[in-house]
Amino acid sequence: MIGITQKYGKIECDMMNDILNETIMGAMEEDKRQHPKVYEEEVDLNCAINKSLGLSYTVKHYDKDGNLKSVQKGGNSLVRNFATLIGGLFRVGQDTVDSGIVDFRPGYPYDSGGATSIRYLGSAPAGWSNYGIVVGSDSTAVDPTDSSLGSKYTNGAGSGNLVISSQSHDAAPTVGASTITFSTERSFRNDYGSSQDVNEIGLMGGITYSTSSSSYLLFAHDIITTVSLGSGETIVVEYTFTVSESEGMTKNWGYMLWGLLFNETDSSTVKNTSNSFVSNRHYNSSDRYLAWFGADPGTDTGVGPVVGSDDTTMSMDDYNLGSELTTLDYGSYTKPTGSVASVSGSESSKSCSRVFTNNTGGNVTIKEVGLIISHYDSPGGGDEDILVFRKVLGSPVTLSDGDTYALTWKMKVTA
Repeated sequence: MIGITQKYGKIECDMMNDILNETIMGAMEEDKRQHPKVYEEEVDLNCAINKSLGLSYTVKHYDKDGNLKSVQKGGNSLVRNFATLIGGLFRVGQDTVDSGIVDFRPGYPYDSGGATSIRYLGSAPAGWSNYGIVVGSDSTAVDPTDSSLGSKYTNGAGSGNLVISSQSHDAAPTVGASTITFSTERSFRNDYGSSQDVNEIGLMGGITYSTSSSSYLLFAHDIITTVSLGSGETIVVEYTFTVSESEGMTKNWGYMLWGLLFNETDSSTVKNTSNSFVSNRHYNSSDRYLAWFGADPGTDTGVGPVVGSDDTTMSMDDYNLGSELTTLDYGSYTKPTGSVASVSGSESSKSCSRVFTNNTGGNVTIKEVGLIISHYDSPGGGDEDILVFRKVLGSPVTLSDGDTYALTWKMKVTA
């Protein structure tokens, strides 16, 4: 009897333990549902020299006989206007992006009141100092909020003037194993009878923002070592954009940026998420538009900030995520807000984001994140989904049922 009692006592104890464990686990699951974890990821798209998008310069000084006197190089050029521009491309339709600087509306087409294109950033005509590469005499330190050079030289042969050449740019980017580069160049000759100092250089774009108006925005500004330009001498300034796969930038991003900044069109370089070549066009004589989200992604999968489960090493050739997690609930796309980019120290930034919620009833692991734009290559012609960024997480994030994951892409430049 004692043995039987002990036996049933053990069974009773095991049953009580099972009930207790089930009660505890049930309470834990209920607590998890009531207090889900919130994971956050911020991906910085650093636009600075030696970062994922760099802008560097080379300045060459020639004497009146064409002999090279000096060369200097530098970078960290981009100012707030550039962050505002890029952030604006990630808004939707014809939203006004930057009424504080210019009524700039990414949208389409030209004749419907939306802003349209950046013009002559890489191909300004001779004699023009409103856009393209510009030079000046002021040596005041660069501020990220700069909207013009301190004292810009205009075209001419007098004091305060330089003879400004037309501007050239690369007809196609140079593609390396992990970089894409493209450059633009312009020369300035001193025909005045005395020396004139060049202390600053910059890069300006012309924004056509209505059917009859344009405005000129400073995108880059650098203070250089003083070049004392003697009579008859020339200074040649070259700016080079470098897109690197660090931080997840793809070749698509490089070719889209080249087309955007230099008004170039190519239909054999950019791939959509179906692995088909599409146009990178932003401008032509009749249709002018800047729209990287022609329509609001809303809660749609496959466009906007996206997440996936593949941890294959990122490549600049990537055209889609390895395996998008479409089982998660996609929150609404949060577009960049504010009329101009936010400034902190020497950095300017704009952000877009989305929240993903796991309501699958089980665990889901996120290993990769991406950003897919919905680019209109012609008014009314539909859109193409194009992966511009992909990044494999250093530490995968496992979402339990009810957990959320907030993904923010920050477009950041450093002056």
